Amino acid sequence: MREFATAVKTLAADDVLSREALCQQLLALADAALNRHAPSRASLIRMQLLSRHRQARALLGKLVLLPFSAQSAHPVIDALTVLQELYARKADSLPDHITIRLGRAWQPAMEEQDRQRALAAFEWGTLFALRVALRNGSVFLAHSFAFRSQAALLIDANDWKAKRNHFYGHLKLPQDAQAFLVPVIAHLDEGLVKLRDAVLCGKLKIDDAIHIDPLVASATPASVETLRHALFERHPGGQLPEILLEIDSATHFSWLLLGREPHARSELLLVCAAILAHGTSMSAADLARMVPELSPPAIRQMMHRVADERKLRHAAEAVLTFMHQHPLPSIGDAPIWRRRT
Repeated sequence: MREFATAVKTLAADDVLSREALCQQLLALADAALNRHAPSRASLIRMQLLSRHRQARALLGKLVLLPFSAQSAHPVIDALTVLQELYARKADSLPDHITIRLGRAWQPAMEEQDRQRALAAFEWGTLFALRVALRNGSVFLAHSFAFRSQAALLIDANDWKAKRNHFYGHLKLPQDAQAFLVPVIAHLDEGLVKLRDAVLCGKLKIDDAIHIDPLVASATPASVETLRHALFERHPGGQLPEILLEIDSATHFSWLLLGREPHARSELLLVCAAILAHGTSMSAADLARMVPELSPPAIRQMMHRVADERKLRHAAEAVLTFMHQHPLPSIGDAPIWRRRT
């Protein structure tokens, strides 16, 4: 807006211009002002960064000393090399012959006549490009675990040549790609035929997406409802704390974990809370919110106390023996409690 006002003032003070010429130039200025788009938020941020080039220079002064590498020619490596040379000469402007492209966003500023501002744009462009390159693995550090080469994630070439038959055999895969693809393509063709048949018979529709009619829930058989009511009447619901206390009264697993009888009710609650914490994904703080009278440090201390493998094994064997005393349905020939997952 300031530039527009300055240009209008200059034209108004020009006595040489005729009325027609003045009107034409005013119309041209107005059209240029109306066609000018408001700067985006990203461009405003880039302008702020260009005014703070010392921050980028301080960081790049350390980064150029690191041994960054790439598997092939990369503009970030070239840019770091240029910056290292400029910093060694304590240069404060970007030479005109630098043609490294670091993205369209920074390119206009790098091509400006103000070469100091161009150097600031080159530095910020290098930082942003280095960030992207480290994330996608195209630029790496040999000694880094977080930013290592993509090739380091693969099997070494010499090991692959020596052990490729073993690897193929371990995965049960053929070494011929065609032998692997033939059954896959045949399975895909079969699926496409089924898809075509489903479209022809109206089971689904395809336009910009695949549309399938919602499935209709089948009515629940009366026998299933009768069985469900019978099961719940015979085995009513119960609360987990009550079940734990009843099992403890029959097995004394808390005695086995503590090595003695619990001295108080709070100590018995701590044992049950520690067992729940070990058996679930809940933390000591989560359990403390469920049982307000217990504090997270006390639960955490009891968790460490009962984490002894021998104590846990004896307690688990006592509970398992208690479970075997109850008649349970079997799956196949083995009872449920003896199945291993």
